[in-house]
Amino acid sequence: MQEELGARLSEVQREYGAAQSQLQTLASQVTELHASLVQMNSALQDLQLALGPSKAAQSGATNSAAARPLAPADTFGDVYVQGSLGVGTPTPVGRADIVAAGPGAQEVVNLIAGGSGPGDLPSLRWKASNGTIELDLWTDSENGYSRLKSAGVLGLHAGNVGWDADNEFVTIQTSGAVGIGTTAPLARLDVGNGGILLDTPDNNITVRADSEGADALVILRADQSHTVSLATSAYGKDLIIKAGLWPNQVERIRFTSTGEIHVNGVTAIGTDGVARQSYYAP
Repeated sequence: MQEELGARLSEVQREYGAAQSQLQTLASQVTELHASLVQMNSALQDLQLALGPSKAAQSGATNSAAARPLAPADTFGDVYVQGSLGVGTPTPVGRADIVAAGPGAQEVVNLIAGGSGPGDLPSLRWKASNGTIELDLWTDSENGYSRLKSAGVLGLHAGNVGWDADNEFVTIQTSGAVGIGTTAPLARLDVGNGGILLDTPDNNITVRADSEGADALVILRADQSHTVSLATSAYGKDLIIKAGLWPNQVERIRFTSTGEIHVNGVTAIGTDGVARQSYYAP
């Protein structure tokens, strides 16, 4: 009988120890859960306070200082919203909808720099699912130098025209080539499907070639089979007119700085203004 009571006592002691261990684990979990609930409650209060002015405006309440909610309490840590977030609307359509209180010019979203020094750039970014920055919009808070950067080709559309290539009015390639009216620019600036109007003071248009004999102005046929181009020699001394199959144009006419005219490399008119008859001889 005594042996049975001893065995029963040992069993009860083991069960008591196990129950005590489970109780300690549960108490720790309750503490963590309580901390999470406090953080979630603080975040919920912040969202409710942020929605307060919009709800008051929708209900017809005045926008007086007395009707405005107090500033939200500080929230430490991340705020997680499961589902969609609506600010100023109870029925958000996207992942986050922000609706202004009424019509007219007003501040809706502000990105404010954390300092005042150069390079302090609050940024609006679009990222791929792997974290790669695809599009970046930012500005220097000191001098307002703003930048728009695309990881790939940047296309600009205007009007309710859709998103296909036919309605892409300006295309900027990653090489720096800019196409207006074309999505595949062949030069630094390529204008297709339209003309160019330049309204400059004193009719001053400058086209500069940076190397000896480089083409400063090139005129192509639609199929690029024939070309006329204008070029200059060193320091702009001579004016050269080229013709031929692009991009291998050949010099045909040269106007020298001394007043001569050369045709196919031969002097046709000298500095005296007299035509060289030998040039025209058979």
